[in-house]
Amino acid sequence: SVIAWGDPLRGGDHSKFADQLSSGVQSIASTYTAFAAIKDDGSVVMWGRSREGGSAWQASGGADAEQRVHERLASGVKAVYSSNYAFAAVKVDGSVVVWGSVFCPQNVEEELASGVQSVYSTESAFAAKKGDGSVVTWGDRETGGDSSEVHVNLAADVQAVFANQRAFAAIIGERRAVISWGDEEAGGDCSHLQEELASGVQRIYATSFAFAAVKEDGSVVAWGDRMRGGDCSQVQEQLAGSVHSICATGSAFAALLADGSVVTWGFGNAGGDSRAVQEQL
Repeated sequence: SVIAWGDPLRGGDHSKFADQLSSGVQSIASTYTAFAAIKDDGSVVMWGRSREGGSAWQASGGADAEQRVHERLASGVKAVYSSNYAFAAVKVDGSVVVWGSVFCPQNVEEELASGVQSVYSTESAFAAKKGDGSVVTWGDRETGGDSSEVHVNLAADVQAVFANQRAFAAIIGERRAVISWGDEEAGGDCSHLQEELASGVQRIYATSFAFAAVKEDGSVVAWGDRMRGGDCSQVQEQLAGSVHSICATGSAFAALLADGSVVTWGFGNAGGDSRAVQEQL
C-alpha cells in the first residue's frame, strides 16, 4: 500500500486514488511534482500535478490522446522512467507510453511501438534503447531530445546509454567508442576527445553536468562542465591506469583506485576537494 504526504499539489495528496493504492503496488517513479505507481497487475496509477505526470495528459495530444494513455497503462507495464516533468512506461510487449510535459512527435511514437528494452532521461528529454541496438530520442532538443547529429551512430550496435541532467552519452560497437549529444557545455559534445574515446571504454559515470569514462586500461577521460567534474587534468597522473570505479555527487567525482586509495575532482564544496581527509583516503 502507499501513504503520501507533503505538498498536496505536488503528489502529497493521493486520497482520490487511495483505493487503487491500498494494495498491490510494486514500485513508484517520480517527477518533480508527480508520482506513478506500478501495480502487480501491470497497471499504473498516477497522481500529483496534472500536466507534469500526475494525469494521463500528453504534451503531444489532446483528450483522445489522454484516453489512449489511460487505456495503455491499464495493463502490461513493466517499468516506468521519469524526467523532471514527464514519464515514459515500457510495456512487456516492448512498446513505450509517454505522458507529461515532454513532447513526443508522431514519428517517434511509431518507433517506440515495439522493441524497447530500457529508457534513460535527462531533465527534459528521453532516450530509448531498443533490442536491435538502436536508440530513439525525444523531448527538449537542448537537453538531448534531438540526436540528429549522431543519428547514424545510434542506428545500431549501441552497447550502453548514460545520462546527466542535460546530455546523453553512449558506448558504441565492439570497439566501445563513445559519442554524446545534448547540451555541449554539460558533456553533449565530446568530439574534442575523439581519439581518447575511440575505443576501450568500459563504463561512463555522470555528475549533473559532466561525464567521466573509465577505460579498459584503468585510465579516465572526463568532459563537460569543467567546474563540475568535466576536467580531471589536475589529477590525471594519479588516475592513469589504476581506476577501479567512480562515484559522483551532483558536481564532483571520486575515483576508487586499484590500491584502495581515492582521488577526487570537480567542485570543491561538492566533494571535489578531499585534501582535508587525504590521509584517510
